[in-house]
Amino acid sequence: MADHFVPGTCNTICDVTGFKVKRSECLVRWDGYVVTPEAWHPRQPQDFPPQIIPQTVVPDARPMVPDEPVPQVDRSAVIHFYDGAALQFYDGPAIQYYGGETWPII
Repeated sequence: MADHFVPGTCNTICDVTGFKVKRSECLVRWDGYVVTPEAWHPRQPQDFPPQIIPQTVVPDARPMVPDEPVPQVDRSAVIHFYDGAALQFYDGPAIQYYGGETWPII
């Protein structure tokens, strides 16, 4: 009961129960409410779930394999296109011929 004088303290109202109590008897809850000891409770542990850190390292990393086998290109072949253009493959970079002019394919 808060109907008596205690030096150095004051009366307050509990934020949960609404009862008038001495401030020295109250506790401050995690959400900032000033409450009596009967209305006080700790914060729920589920407010702080454990952090799940994903494993970012793959133990046996391998490149992706295509579903179909990649056809091998015959580097000695000459492939003819329309209008007399041809694409020639050899050990160096491919050069495309158009009417006698050459451009490197990048």
